[in-house]
Amino acid sequence: MGNAVYQLKRMKSWSSYLKFIGDYVTQDATTRQRVYFRGHADAKWQLRATVDRVSVFKDRHARELNVIGALGVFRSEACAINDTLADMDNDPLEQLARHHGFPTRLLDWTQSPYVAAFFAFDELRLFEKKKRPKHVAIWVLSAQGISDDVLDDVEIVSASFVGNRRAYSQRSVFTRLKSNDRDLEIIVPEALTKVVLPSSLYLSVMTHLDEMNINSAAMFPDLDGVARAVARRRFEFT
Repeated sequence: MGNAVYQLKRMKSWSSYLKFIGDYVTQDATTRQRVYFRGHADAKWQLRATVDRVSVFKDRHARELNVIGALGVFRSEACAINDTLADMDNDPLEQLARHHGFPTRLLDWTQSPYVAAFFAFDELRLFEKKKRPKHVAIWVLSAQGISDDVLDDVEIVSASFVGNRRAYSQRSVFTRLKSNDRDLEIIVPEALTKVVLPSSLYLSVMTHLDEMNINSAAMFPDLDGVARAVARRRFEFT
């Protein structure tokens, strides 16, 4: 690691990004299966676990105890809605919780560069139009670039699709950050590439992706997802 930094690629157009991922899709299947993508609506956001965005812990042990305890409460109360969660192992439970907005040690990634682009631009809706960030980011993580000497700080976690339709739809994979004081871009910079695109591409990118059936209805296969997808077409795409 040392003073290494991640690769940074600034692009001005959607076509530039398509060309970039065109090089990716020509690689063999084994290589592609070890490359993951993550979209950020604000290019300034760091690769920080959600639990570390909302809480500060004195050390990783305190963090571990807090997360496990919180997941236990989530399991207990969520069983009122879905009693099968009572027997779910901790790993898939943490993934399910993350996909429903619960703070965890996980960062969710996708094996699809198009899905990552969707999340980068879709989450611009969280900002008022006049206050939207000027750039989004799509991070690319090569698992082959993660060396054994950082395995105490980060691990790749395969997604469990049982009881988690969102994970399946989003072609999910996860990184679990074990360190409570270092973001992923500090831990494994050699394995990361950051692609930056103008947020002003929002309309054209979201329309393009919608035509590919990459939209809220597909990513969140429930009534909330359908409502968002239809609302975007009827009110935001016109």
